[in-house]
Amino acid sequence: MKYDIIKFVIFIFTFITALLSLPMLWNGIIAVVGVFKKRKITVKEQKQHKFAVIICARNEEKVIGKLIDTINGQSYPRELFDVFVVADNCTNVLTAKVAREHGATVYERFNTANIGKGFAMKWGFEQIFSQHPNTYDAVCVFDADNQVSRDFLAQMNNALCSGADGAQGQRRSLNPHETVVSGCYEIYWMMINLFQNKARHNLHLSSLLGGTGFVLRSELVKNGKWSTSTITEDLEFTITEIAKGRQILYIEDAVFYDEQPTDIKTSLIQRFRWAFGGIQCAKKLISQSVRSALTNGIAAFDALMILLLMPTLALTPITTIVQLSYALFVPKLLASILLSSIGYLVLSSAVIAVLSAILVIKSKGDLKKLWRSAALYAVFILPVSFMALISLFKRDCKWTPIKHKGAKAT
Repeated sequence: MKYDIIKFVIFIFTFITALLSLPMLWNGIIAVVGVFKKRKITVKEQKQHKFAVIICARNEEKVIGKLIDTINGQSYPRELFDVFVVADNCTNVLTAKVAREHGATVYERFNTANIGKGFAMKWGFEQIFSQHPNTYDAVCVFDADNQVSRDFLAQMNNALCSGADGAQGQRRSLNPHETVVSGCYEIYWMMINLFQNKARHNLHLSSLLGGTGFVLRSELVKNGKWSTSTITEDLEFTITEIAKGRQILYIEDAVFYDEQPTDIKTSLIQRFRWAFGGIQCAKKLISQSVRSALTNGIAAFDALMILLLMPTLALTPITTIVQLSYALFVPKLLASILLSSIGYLVLSSAVIAVLSAILVIKSKGDLKKLWRSAALYAVFILPVSFMALISLFKRDCKWTPIKHKGAKAT
């Protein structure tokens, strides 16, 4: 009788595990199928759009000048874009001062009740469009530590001329060779670029906004339409817009560079915030996303599968522990279960390491300098499941700014 109960419990958890595997399976299929497809952007009109470039910055005086200089150096006509900086809850005047010296219009925001980039962007959009209601066709968003390729805006203009609602550029690391940690970030963004955004783009699904380096038509954010409340405002906005039938293109040739954390502590803090935000978005948007998936076709279903990824990762450790605990009640299976678990861990780590190395080579990176990051990438991503699990039960996550040193592109 006791073993029958145990078998029933194991059956239930096995069923739950299979159910939880659906989002991972779906995203895996999208990644594999999508990378072998090709899609060209068809320009439907010949127009040069006017951009409002917005940068939210808090105590970023060391890096913001370099970003503004790379924006001002665009090949796109200078009269067709303006740079706006939201100096958000800065503790000194230096960020605003440096931004003005480099030619940006600066809005200084002081609001300790609503802290975070999403709130700062909403406020910034309100300032821009209240003062320039009909001036800008689109907004372009960057983080203060970014640097931008010279033809970024020209590439994004082509995306808008194809009829896109918005577009995400290709994110690369400014400092991939600085430490093993920053090298792991470079590989992480390579995987996001290829398996998440490019694959979906090729399959005519919506890519995801990545927090920076993206463009949206002005009508999507004017009049309070940018209204996010989670700590991952980019994911929240993307899922909401897909539910409305919007599509975000991925523009591989619109390259920008992002300074990455170089130490483990900062990296864990940042990635916990991402995990918490993913769970936060799932809690907030799950009902809307399920309804949309049932009525609005494959793009909406894909958005639901994206939204469920972080909850899936959160529950994975629990199902793994339950399955391993089964061995305690059936001693004769203990050895085989442990060996299969260890074998799976070793094999998956080896596959990830090889895939990481291939991506570095394919992306014309320096494998001689990044081989340690490639070898340890599986370890780098391992904590995410546990972070997501903690986030299921944690009520709040304090936004902590990451200090940037002003890395030079390597």
